[in-house]
Amino acid sequence: MQRPTHEGPPHTGPFRRPRPGVATYGPQRDFCYKDFIPSFAMEHFDPTAWAALFRRAGAQWSCL
Repeated sequence: MQRPTHEGPPHTGPFRRPRPGVATYGPQRDFCYKDFIPSFAMEHFDPTAWAALFRRAGAQWSCL
């Protein structure tokens, strides 16, 4: 079974959009979200700072 991807035909005309991730990591069929897991580290994650930011922004609730 072929894995679905978000890649489609290249956009043309005034709505053409750059795909910087493709230039960096290659097409999604070769490098997708699961491939980021080994590089994800929690050492800089501060949930208290995020909660304070959301509160200052006026959020009533949030979900991470």
